[in-house]
Amino acid sequence: MHPFVEKYINSEIFLPQEWEAHLSKEHVLENAILSLSKVLNFYTSNIKLNEEEVDNAIACGHSDRNLFLFFISISIVCLTQSQHIEKAKSVVSIGDNLINSEVQPEIHALFLQATSRICIYTGNMQEEQKLFNKSLSLLNKDMPRYGSNLINYSLFLARKGMLNDLAPVDMNLLMERKKNKQGLDTTTVPEILLANAINQGDASNGFVYLKDYLQGNNGEKNSRYENAKFSLNILLGNEGSKVYPIEEFEKVAKIFDDFYNNRLEGFSENLIFLKTIELQNPFIHFLTNYLPLHFELNLKNIGRAKLILHEKSKAGKTHFLDDLCFARIALLENKKAEALYFMKRLLLNVEKYNFEQRITFEMKFIREVSLSDFYFLLQKSYEFKSKNVSLEDMKSIAFVSEKKGLELIVGESEVIKKTKELTQKYASIPEPILVTGETGTGKELIARAIHDIGTNCKEPFLAINCGALTDTLLQSELFGYEVGAFTGAQKEKKGIFEAAGKGTVFLDEFEDVSAKMQSSLLRVLETREIRMVGGTKTRKIKCKIVIATNIGLKSLVGKKVFREDLYFRLSRFEIKLPALRERKEDIPHLIEHFLLSDKTGESTPIINKKLLEALSDYEWPGNIRELRNAVERMKILHYDKNVFGVEEFDFDLLENFSKPILETAEVSSSTDENERIQSILKSGFKIQARVDSLKALFVQHKKLTRSQVSAILKVSPLTAANALHALCEEGFIEKIMPSKSTKSHYFNIKNLK
Repeated sequence: MHPFVEKYINSEIFLPQEWEAHLSKEHVLENAILSLSKVLNFYTSNIKLNEEEVDNAIACGHSDRNLFLFFISISIVCLTQSQHIEKAKSVVSIGDNLINSEVQPEIHALFLQATSRICIYTGNMQEEQKLFNKSLSLLNKDMPRYGSNLINYSLFLARKGMLNDLAPVDMNLLMERKKNKQGLDTTTVPEILLANAINQGDASNGFVYLKDYLQGNNGEKNSRYENAKFSLNILLGNEGSKVYPIEEFEKVAKIFDDFYNNRLEGFSENLIFLKTIELQNPFIHFLTNYLPLHFELNLKNIGRAKLILHEKSKAGKTHFLDDLCFARIALLENKKAEALYFMKRLLLNVEKYNFEQRITFEMKFIREVSLSDFYFLLQKSYEFKSKNVSLEDMKSIAFVSEKKGLELIVGESEVIKKTKELTQKYASIPEPILVTGETGTGKELIARAIHDIGTNCKEPFLAINCGALTDTLLQSELFGYEVGAFTGAQKEKKGIFEAAGKGTVFLDEFEDVSAKMQSSLLRVLETREIRMVGGTKTRKIKCKIVIATNIGLKSLVGKKVFREDLYFRLSRFEIKLPALRERKEDIPHLIEHFLLSDKTGESTPIINKKLLEALSDYEWPGNIRELRNAVERMKILHYDKNVFGVEEFDFDLLENFSKPILETAEVSSSTDENERIQSILKSGFKIQARVDSLKALFVQHKKLTRSQVSAILKVSPLTAANALHALCEEGFIEKIMPSKSTKSHYFNIKNLK
């Protein structure tokens, strides 16, 4: 056994700064572990992930399977925190193939917990919890590593207030650790109990754990202590005027105080501020999480409340407390039976996780329904209590289409009719199909349609994003590898070409494939054979291959970055998807499709002529995806309407949109000339106001990503990108690009004089 692995499994705490003494800088993989040890401290370090070093280490491997899997595990952690999710998934598949009876359970458990990190970004909390449970079940309680694994799982649960999911024996172990101050970090267990108490709304126990945390930290009142103390005071309702150690606390306290006392003027701006403060405060987030919903429901903005819950569900951030909001929405819609269902399920979970005090706290902000109605609902719910209902039963507002094949392709224009004809024709041939078109035009839908109407539609449909993976990983994913292909490859792994059987393999973002991979893929297309990594024999494949690109391959051939022979091989059967601006006659059909996608009941929603004209005039740079998102947002926000006009549509989502029709509609009912002029002037300064808000954010936070800007300002990613570009041109901020992946890019404020 490698001395590093031996040290790891026999120590409860093995800090990264101790790793160097047990690893050789001369070995590629061991040196990569040392590099990753610096990247692990992602939030306090400027050291960025070197993807090439990770790939080289994977290719090199290690004679010690356990050390190899340790490296794979911390690689997954670093990749996910750097938001290279697709690549992290591929590395997980390599780790899966390393696991056998030789792997120490402590290393296997580490791998499972590392894999759970991906669930945070893909929004699968149930799978995350299953991985934590499995990792803990691999270990005996007398193993040194059991304690640290228990701590990690407990932190996961405490951040949701669900520590009661721990087995009683594990809860006893946790409390024993607290009593004995077991381990080097004497603040960890009190912090777990503190976070759980805050999320439960249990301020009295929270202050007890806060005192324990302070003692464990040798009496030093750090930022986490101050954040926790402030959150506990919020729970107690102590939001009045006080002297706060941090300036932002005073503003947050005032926000709660204003809400409690029904002073809601300007509250939308307060919610934007809360999104920024939540990034810095690990305890306040769960308390402020429901304020936007309380605010919208107080104003009876049912559509906006539904949109918030929909976005939470899409992000995988559901919690059983959401049922409190679902029940209130049902009451506002006079659906008492539905409200009763949500309240019954809520109370079952409230009892299981001791959330009684938290519910009392949240009820302070419920004003849109009468207390008599609400208490009647509570009473009826208690009468019907039965077994607990899990989070897997959570309802959400979703848009799910059951259509398949050519039904997926919406439109009646001549160009779309031709697209349908080609799709039908090409589905029956075994040759590779090339699908080209701008981002958002529906390339994967075409690939799925080809699969659905083909003769092997019951076989797998496997998709891979070529642009997200380096050559090493892409080759492994496509072709698989044989035993001994690299150190640690102890069992064969099929690539997706073989795993798809007679099904369909969809290769997206094919324009990013390297010259070397182009050569390998040309051979596959010509011979219908593959050779596994590390193998000497060829294997026949039977799958249909669909390739997609949003860049014209012919232009890449001209630039000498794409093989001409491969281009001619692919372009024989090509489906060119038009941009939405080239098929505007299909916009009404697409809008109707999106409006009806989840509609139930007799009424059929429509849009009026002015809105249709306005949307038809727009160029839609994001194509069908952009149109769908805009229409579905409108539908949720104005759920109670069956006729949508310019007043219901959020034109701020559309970049550089010319608004003559919208402005006419907005002021047509006004006879006051001054009011008309003020309306026009106000709409004309929206962009400048957005830029000013963005500058203020950078002054306060110094560093932001595009996605953070989009979320905080409540604008589309494209709008955020243009605003950031304007500030870069102005010299106010600068763009930092640690790697080629756009997900790693962020913006820094420049040192202005």
